[in-house]
Amino acid sequence: MADAVNGKGSAGPTGKQPGPAPTTKSTAPAPTSHPAGSLPPAVTAIYGLVRQQSQYSVAETTRRLTVLVRSRGLQIFGDIDFAGDAGRAGLSMRPMRQLVFGHPRSGTPLILAAPTVALDLPLRVLIFEDASGVVWLAYNDAEYLRERHQLPDALLANIGALPELVTRAVSTETVG
Repeated sequence: MADAVNGKGSAGPTGKQPGPAPTTKSTAPAPTSHPAGSLPPAVTAIYGLVRQQSQYSVAETTRRLTVLVRSRGLQIFGDIDFAGDAGRAGLSMRPMRQLVFGHPRSGTPLILAAPTVALDLPLRVLIFEDASGVVWLAYNDAEYLRERHQLPDALLANIGALPELVTRAVSTETVG
């Protein structure tokens, strides 16, 4: 999963202020095995959960992430439209989707090393609009997954490309 991503094409923002999107991760105390200062800058929320703001709509953010995931040769296993499903059930909610993706070459060695990691694989990114109309992407931090499932450090690179994919999906870079 560490190969380069090459997106092409164009997509416009939803009118939200362009520029770098903030990222958030836990303000909760990290376990002692996660040294202070090792979390990315401007990161808050629940430990193990990374949230990054998008300037695009949920639909456009999902489209951009899908293009980037596919450009890496990863498989899309699912694109769950929670708001669409709610609508079909006669309920309403703000836009929310979950993209589920990965590749057996990356996931299988992780599952063989620590079978419980299959609870968190394939990788998934939740894309949602909050009550203020701000769009966020959320995903599990790779270090959190390593600690949770006692994954060997050598295999962490198998899931380490996710932050780059998310950052590129919310950037002003032209994507597919």
